Amino acid sequence: MNLIAEQSILADAMKKVSRQGGTRSQFSQLPGLVRITMEDNVLNLLTTDLDSATRCSVRVQSSENGACVVSSRLLADIVAAMPPGAIEISLVDSMLFVKEKNMQFELRTMDINEFPPIVFPTGNPIELPKNTFVNLTRQILKASSKDDTRPILTSIHMKALTDELQFTSTDSYRLSFARMSGVDTTSILDSEILIPSKVLTDVARLIGSSNNDSSGEDKLSINVSDTDINFIFDNIEIYSRLVNGKFPSFESVTNHTYKNKITISKSHLIDSLKRISILAKDDTSKVNLSWSEIGIELYINSVTLGKANEQVEATYEGDESFSIGFNPNFVIDGVEVLDGDTIEISFDDSKYAALISSPDDSNFKYYLMPIRIKD
Repeated sequence: MNLIAEQSILADAMKKVSRQGGTRSQFSQLPGLVRITMEDNVLNLLTTDLDSATRCSVRVQSSENGACVVSSRLLADIVAAMPPGAIEISLVDSMLFVKEKNMQFELRTMDINEFPPIVFPTGNPIELPKNTFVNLTRQILKASSKDDTRPILTSIHMKALTDELQFTSTDSYRLSFARMSGVDTTSILDSEILIPSKVLTDVARLIGSSNNDSSGEDKLSINVSDTDINFIFDNIEIYSRLVNGKFPSFESVTNHTYKNKITISKSHLIDSLKRISILAKDDTSKVNLSWSEIGIELYINSVTLGKANEQVEATYEGDESFSIGFNPNFVIDGVEVLDGDTIEISFDDSKYAALISSPDDSNFKYYLMPIRIKD
């Protein structure tokens, strides 16, 4: 193997695939390795932790094909530290030489046969606008659980309907529901899959970095098999195993109709919540919402710290009086990712999840269970 590549291009490619450098694996060395394959002037870099994988392909000048496995972190650090300009990479016996005109590194390689084969799903992909997908991911991930002991709740449920994809996440206290219409879902119609949330996080992050350098196409392609999923955009492919299991039933939540509705400015609500939440220092803290002379009153009572209240201009439709409490940080999470300047909070009582939505964002809905705690 012998090739010449620009330092900036190679550094960017290594940065993209090194995302798995800290991931756990049953093979202790595997997450820290990169498989380098040189074939017909295309350099392929592949990292994996078995559950997921990232491949980045770049065109380079090459005089000899070949393949090897080295430490991804070492190679990434070396390339990033080199000055701009051409870098020559060559494989001689079991050593990988990384050279610039004034410096040279020699890295020990490992047996390429010990690197597991990754079979990327192929077929008839579905195509989505990249920026739309990134915004949807930003919204849907808010309610996904961070508890790795409950893998079902750390996954994103995706359902394919005619010309539409639906995404749902929940941590059992709140639920995010988003739809993307105008999608040709013929190849996966009526299928339901569970995608690890960390994979969607990586896809959105890498699309964002690609958009920043104005490279690539506007489309994201997705291939789905019975057990795997593959995201393709620009010069990157991200593979992941799907999560096995049954996602919690949520139709009773998303189909519920409400008697009461608060309509309020998004910016005013967020600012007020952030101010009075200074006294919300634990997960059991709640903000009470009740009717006031100018709209609604937000009220927090902390046994150990004190009290805070603020009145915010709003309109209200429903019962003559109401009082309902929520985790203020959970409310902020949902409000911040809604598009539009106006927020609607629809609710009944503490037995049912409230709906936080926007008339300007019909594709995303955020449901939140009230907190029933005696002040």
